[in-house]
Amino acid sequence: MKYYFVSHCDSPNLILIFAGWGMDEKPFRELNSIGCDCCICYDYTCLDFDESLFRPYQTICVYAWSFGVWASSVILSNTALPIIKSTAINGTIPAIDDEYGIPPAIFQGTLDSLNEQTLHKFYRRMCGQKEVLESFQNHLPDRKLDDLKKELENIGNQVKEINPPEYQWDEIIIGTRDMIFPAENQKRAWSTHPHVIKTNDAHFIDLFRKIYSDRIDKKLIANRFGKTAESYNKGAKVQMHIADSLNKLIHPYPISEKNRILEIGCGTGFLTRKLAKKYSPDFFMINDLCIEMEPYISDIQNKFVFIPGDAEKIVFSETYDLIASSSAIQWFTDLETFLRKIEKNLASGGVIAFSTFGINNLQEIKTITNCGLKYENVEYLNSLFSRYFDSVEITEEIISLVFPSPRDVLRHLKSTGVNGIMQEHWNKSKLSRFEYDYRELYTTKKGVSLTYHPIYITGRKK
Repeated sequence: MKYYFVSHCDSPNLILIFAGWGMDEKPFRELNSIGCDCCICYDYTCLDFDESLFRPYQTICVYAWSFGVWASSVILSNTALPIIKSTAINGTIPAIDDEYGIPPAIFQGTLDSLNEQTLHKFYRRMCGQKEVLESFQNHLPDRKLDDLKKELENIGNQVKEINPPEYQWDEIIIGTRDMIFPAENQKRAWSTHPHVIKTNDAHFIDLFRKIYSDRIDKKLIANRFGKTAESYNKGAKVQMHIADSLNKLIHPYPISEKNRILEIGCGTGFLTRKLAKKYSPDFFMINDLCIEMEPYISDIQNKFVFIPGDAEKIVFSETYDLIASSSAIQWFTDLETFLRKIEKNLASGGVIAFSTFGINNLQEIKTITNCGLKYENVEYLNSLFSRYFDSVEITEEIISLVFPSPRDVLRHLKSTGVNGIMQEHWNKSKLSRFEYDYRELYTTKKGVSLTYHPIYITGRKK
């Protein structure tokens, strides 16, 4: 077995990934900014697991995918590592079985016919959707065909020789469109497990999204934004500029006579007040993750209903002529599901207007700390929003702020709450290292820089 640390930042916490057959670290490189150490285990030609690599960690979260479920079940049942959670994804412990895994005839056929052409067909079936395949092909494993064939052959032999081990998984994820480990076989294999989640995925899933979703603590985010509400108004100059820019982009769109508006993530009301003044909505539904934000919009004269909570989980029952959100959806863990949901809440001829952030956002922090949100590029966002809305238009800009020192950057992030994902505990040594690295990399003539990369998205009901 081979190991590769895609992130090694001396964190006491580890994400331990058991990949599928034929993989290496390349399809999982995106996990380098997950905010803790992350190691990829792959190549099950033999199951020689070096437990000593992982004993120093205080906590370990295990994610096993495909044949990694079988391999890790064999390995982890005999370890005493500090595993606090384990998730099995699109795989089973029997692994090769007519009822509970990959049917033996299909497994043998894959092994016997393996060549460059059949491997590409396998990737196609593994990914399911064209865009998923294209993304995977940008990060193809760098392994030779003979190596892959040897691994697959040895997996088959080891599955026959080793009895299914007893290992207790905390969570099971089954992709209902899985064409590698048939979904029905997975359902049978895990039929008695109390925590099974069924998704609409094929065999290969966005593992970053899953891990990110598990790690992003919405309660922590709400708590931090709630505590910084007072300082947010003073420090969030960029967010104020973004709300103003987004409001101007909405201007060309006529709103119907009903004037029903939904705003997601109102914060202290930068965009809220502009929409209320411009449209005088008959019905204004205002949402924010933090209930502490309600007093900050109480001065708005228009009638409104404030609904606190996670917009990804709230079921909005009304129909709206405008759905808007400024500087909020970057916190979402499943943006596509949210868009699919709110599209149903948009009235005929209705308009959406969102702002989020692009891949260069807070790049200085991400480079130094290996921690940050998952930001998407314009091309991806255009493709995503165009699935659910017409006349999608996207613009972006780069805003560079300058601060006297790296410590002032941290104060700015804290006062605006935008470091909500960071759970870093700063000691003197870490702070000194952060300041040194920041000055080395991002010093300008006037101070040190911090980059914001806002993206504006508008569209109409299909």
